[in-house]
Amino acid sequence: MTKSSCGSYHKINEFNEKTHNRSVRLAKLAAAKVELEKTNTEIDRKAFVQITIEVDEEHKGISLMTVYRNPEVSEIFESICPKEAEKKEKIKGLKSTSHKRKKISSKEQYEGISRTKLIELIEDLRKLNTELKEKLDGVSSERSQLLKQNSHQVYILDKLQQILNKLQTEGKYIPEIEG
Repeated sequence: MTKSSCGSYHKINEFNEKTHNRSVRLAKLAAAKVELEKTNTEIDRKAFVQITIEVDEEHKGISLMTVYRNPEVSEIFESICPKEAEKKEKIKGLKSTSHKRKKISSKEQYEGISRTKLIELIEDLRKLNTELKEKLDGVSSERSQLLKQNSHQVYILDKLQQILNKLQTEGKYIPEIEG
C-alpha cells in the first residue's frame, strides 16, 4: 500500500468506527428511554429506530438495517424486546435444520439413480411440462370460446323470451314448441 492509500484506509476505518460507536450509543439511549417509560407493550424494530431519532441530537437516528446488521445494536434491541430474540432463535433453528443439497459425482447415485439418469429424467419432465402447458393453453382457449358461445346463446334466448312475452301480452296466439 502506498502512503496515500494507507492514509485513506485509516480514514475509512476511523469513519466506520465513529459510525459504529454512534449507532451503539444511540441504541443504548433508546433502550434506556424504553426502559424508563415501561409501557408494557413490545416495540418493533421500526419503533426502536424512531426512538433513536428522538434521542439523537442531530435527529438522524440509526437505520433499520443497522438494527439488523450491527450485532451490538441488535443485541441491545433484543435486550428490551425478548420476543424478537425468541423469533431470531427460531429462525436460526430453522436455517440449521434445512436440508442441504447433496452433491453427487457422475458416478455416484442419488437414491439409487445415477446422475446421468437424473439429468435425463429432468429433461423428460421439462418436455412433459412444456407439452402440458401447451395443452392447457389449448383447453383454456376452447373454454373461452365455449363461454362466448354460451353467453351468446343465453342472450338470444333472453331476446326470444322477451319477444314471446310481448306477443302474449298483445293477445296473439303462439303455439307451444316441443323439445
